[in-house]
Amino acid sequence: MPPDKHSFRIGVVQLISAMCIAGTIGVLVVESGQLPTNIVFFRCLIGALSLILISLVTGDLSLRGITRKDWILIGIGGACLVYNWLFLFMSYQTISLSLGTVVYHIKPFVIMLVGAFLFSERLTGHSIAWTVLAFIGMLLVVEISFDSLHMEASKALGILYALIAALMYSASTLIVKYVRSASGIKIALLQTSLGVVLLLPFTQLSELTLGEGAWIFLLILGVVNTGVMYSLNYSAYQRLPSYSIAVLSFIYPIVTIVTDYIFYGFLFNWVQLIGVVLIFAATLGVNLGWRILPKLSFRKTINDRST
Repeated sequence: MPPDKHSFRIGVVQLISAMCIAGTIGVLVVESGQLPTNIVFFRCLIGALSLILISLVTGDLSLRGITRKDWILIGIGGACLVYNWLFLFMSYQTISLSLGTVVYHIKPFVIMLVGAFLFSERLTGHSIAWTVLAFIGMLLVVEISFDSLHMEASKALGILYALIAALMYSASTLIVKYVRSASGIKIALLQTSLGVVLLLPFTQLSELTLGEGAWIFLLILGVVNTGVMYSLNYSAYQRLPSYSIAVLSFIYPIVTIVTDYIFYGFLFNWVQLIGVVLIFAATLGVNLGWRILPKLSFRKTINDRST
């Protein structure tokens, strides 16, 4: 059954907003100067507190009515989400940001393919082609060199971290689509609260540095990039088909490049600009139903040959 048009449009706006917010995470992580375990712990802690406030404002704090099945799904999805953050930040400390980003962004393909298999969502040749085009665009944006894939053991470990992060994020996204008795805000609140418990044993408070505005970056990361972002994210996931989630997620690396320019003076070159155009074309193509593959009529071809 095709999604309701009004609900679909709301979901698109929500996910675009969430991806734009997500694109600033790299700057916040770098500027905070903290260990990955500490960053994820305080992201969960501050995010959970901010989600409680959001729930109070929206009147969506009660946990009544959540089914046993959904409690289990939220728990599994939350564990996947939290350790996705941890492994991604670990990969950034081992390999380059560009390579880590490319490996991590296999997740749209996982979301789209598994979504088609599990949820019987329509998967057309056009949606696959647009997603492949978006991935090519992202490769151009990050200027990945495929020669660099031949690496020593330490870099291979970094690739493994990014792969694990991508798979865990994909699992978390798809699990949320199964949850029916809890809103996106409740799901995010429960999962960040679980993250506090899971990461508390690994948090190294003795290594926490408080100078040069570190707390400001952690607060923004927790309130905006966790509380607000995941409220938007999960609400969108429950409204959108998997192929739309897959393509819209490519907005994330584009915003990351923009923030690199704003904060660190990074400038686009012509190759990257081509990549930007490809990504936005693919995003519009999937959501507006544009055709990218030629329409073939095998019946007409057979008839022409027979005459």
